[in-house]
Amino acid sequence: MVAADWFAQMCAPVKKFVWFENSAHMMQIEEPGRVLVHLVQDVRPLAGKTAVE
Repeated sequence: MVAADWFAQMCAPVKKFVWFENSAHMMQIEEPGRVLVHLVQDVRPLAGKTAVE
C-alpha cells in the first residue's frame, strides 16, 4: 500500500495512521463525524505544543 509505505518512511515527533475504510479521497465529506472525532482526539491535544515539550 503506497500510503502506508510513505507513512513508515516519514519522520515526525508524533504521527498516527488512520484508515477511513468507507471513504475515498474526500473523507471529510464522506465520513465527517469520524474525521471530527480524530481531529478532536488526535490533533487538538497537539495544538500549541512546542517541539521541546
